[in-house]
Amino acid sequence: MSGGRPGIGDVIFIAFKPIVKMAAIAIGGMVLCKKGILSPEATKANAGLILNLLLPMLIFSSVTESFDASNMQSLGALVITAVTYMTMGLCFGFLVRWLMPLPKTWRSGVLMTGSCSNWGDLPIAFVLTIAKSAPFNGNGDIARGVAYASIFMVVQALAMFSLGGVQLVKRDFQVRDEASDAEKGTRKLKSKAMALFRSRPPPPESLSVNPISQNDSVRQPALEPTPKHQDGETGDIIEEDLGSRLQTATNSVTMTPSLKEGISERRCLMKRAWKSYLAPVFSPPSLALIVGLIVANIPKLKSLFIQDPQFNMPAAPDDKPPLDFVMDICGFGGGAVPVIGLILLGTALSRMQVKGLPEGFWKSAASMAFLKLVVGPIIGIVWTKKVMLQTGLMDPNDKMLQFMMIMCAGVPSATLQVYLTNMHAAQGSVEMSALSAMLLAQYSTMLLTLTILVSYTLSKII
Repeated sequence: MSGGRPGIGDVIFIAFKPIVKMAAIAIGGMVLCKKGILSPEATKANAGLILNLLLPMLIFSSVTESFDASNMQSLGALVITAVTYMTMGLCFGFLVRWLMPLPKTWRSGVLMTGSCSNWGDLPIAFVLTIAKSAPFNGNGDIARGVAYASIFMVVQALAMFSLGGVQLVKRDFQVRDEASDAEKGTRKLKSKAMALFRSRPPPPESLSVNPISQNDSVRQPALEPTPKHQDGETGDIIEEDLGSRLQTATNSVTMTPSLKEGISERRCLMKRAWKSYLAPVFSPPSLALIVGLIVANIPKLKSLFIQDPQFNMPAAPDDKPPLDFVMDICGFGGGAVPVIGLILLGTALSRMQVKGLPEGFWKSAASMAFLKLVVGPIIGIVWTKKVMLQTGLMDPNDKMLQFMMIMCAGVPSATLQVYLTNMHAAQGSVEMSALSAMLLAQYSTMLLTLTILVSYTLSKII
């Protein structure tokens, strides 16, 4: 590599190297899954481990190191960009839904596929490799790249779990269940009608003639004598009747709205609001981001974790800041996130099955892959240039910020949708097959498109 900027051959090699690394780890996950070493239960446990422990460590360490009062405007650029990209993907989903063949019970799931992207495993894995080469400067840009990717991840998580994005997945199955219930209701109505038809009153000929009547044309059904009750049976009936009336009266008093019921309803409403909207805001990744930003913007507090020549902070025996061991722990634990994430990506892809799809569905999968991996990056490049030149939210010298904003416009759909869909659909259902076809088309195309995108970005943009 000659000079400060790599040549075209070097650029292609640098861009393709992370792809090979990610593919190797993901294939390892596929092999472990096929051999039964990684069961669905183990996959779920590892996903929980990442979300609740390792990812918060990675976010806190990278955000604390990368942000300060001088570059907080970058946070605004990242949040606005993440919202813009999700809106762009939602428009892609509507285009595919309107123009291409889809299963009738997967009309909302395609919107989730378009709007949500893999802003976790892929960008972080790229950063850990590519930031070691020019035009980046090693560890400093690695921490910044991970921090920028964390902003994208948290914004998407809040949109999915606090702003109703998950409802797009649930909606398809609600429509399917309503249709199923309507069909069951129709069958039940038909069976009741048939039962009424079979139990209709007998024809007049089968009725006995009242001997009192002088006209044989007036017929009345014979009255059967009322059975006589045995001793004590009448009393039992009266007692049961009084008991049932008493129970009805008690129930009517109990069901009357009261203060206690009002309090209970309010508690249930608060629990639902917490679970649906507030809990994701206070999830471990979100809290790690919030705490990291607070520490990063209070210089005296930050100097406890990271060495700052502006403050004469007493050092630990190893000449490091007093709380440097916290950063060491978080960096050590967070380093496992991209590896485990790629293994889980491989297991998710290996369990996918494609069957029972409508004719011509390949057009839908190909269209979504083209929109997200070709059209999306073009829009991302134009958007990044406009934000940098016209808003003042980006430092032109922050090459990692430019790279991350462009790259996040060209990654495939998030594999998290696989787990969300599995919660409502059985493995091998038409909904899972549709999602599987979409993801397989994108992740296979990604090998080429991401190499081209990264190569172009390194050689022409930054």
